[in-house]
Amino acid sequence: MKQLKDYTLGEVQDICNGRNRVCKNGDDECLFCKYHKNRYCKVHSNGPSDWDLKERKNFSNDQLVVMKELYKSGIRYIVRDEKGSVYLHTNKPGRAENIWVEYDGKFFRIPTSMFPQIVWDDEEPVCIADYVNTDS
Repeated sequence: MKQLKDYTLGEVQDICNGRNRVCKNGDDECLFCKYHKNRYCKVHSNGPSDWDLKERKNFSNDQLVVMKELYKSGIRYIVRDEKGSVYLHTNKPGRAENIWVEYDGKFFRIPTSMFPQIVWDDEEPVCIADYVNTDS
């Protein structure tokens, strides 16, 4: 999910003002609209309903380097349990009573001091791909 702050000013203006320069209120035109498949068109929807407006965590450059290497090795998520232990997961874990659980992948415990920004109160696991470039 693309966060609002990841959109360019031009994209936001196009989306919010319905200036996609293609849509003429006809369904045929919408097939070619760059916002149609994502339901961003002002004419046909109420706007970008799936923008993520949550605050992103701030990681240090050193942490981002570590996260990039973790991603290369197959790790996709980082979580902290209720007792403060930090875990790396290969698949997205689900939240249980006091821990995060993953049934289809692997998980590893790491030192609790590595990612102090990640807390038990986080509603979702931290997705590494949201913070590092995964193309290389």
